[in-house]
Amino acid sequence: MPHDLVIVGGGLAGSSLALVIARQGASVLVLEREERFRDRIRGEAVHVWGTVEARAVGVYDPLRERGAHELDAITIYENGAEVSSRDLVATTPARGKELTFYHPEMQVTLLDCARMAGADV
Repeated sequence: MPHDLVIVGGGLAGSSLALVIARQGASVLVLEREERFRDRIRGEAVHVWGTVEARAVGVYDPLRERGAHELDAITIYENGAEVSSRDLVATTPARGKELTFYHPEMQVTLLDCARMAGADV
């Protein structure tokens, strides 16, 4: 079957792009070399501006349902001492939260969302 778009890599960007394009009716194929994802990064975070986009695309709730955590603030430490803290909800234009997750679960979740939208993986 011919595809309108072939995306190489099913990570955060590739799977999200596949989801959005497949929803528009295009035939999408995602090529991903891993059959089972491993934790290369030791966790991952999407900052507030990205969580606004994740909500718009419709992947925020599926990520939360599969274990992602919302952070309303970020505190930075240096040598064990707090050096700064920021309330994200109070200080960002979107009044949003950061989203953190286990990298392999994020990849599986987003590829599942792309499949549900009609992409071939």
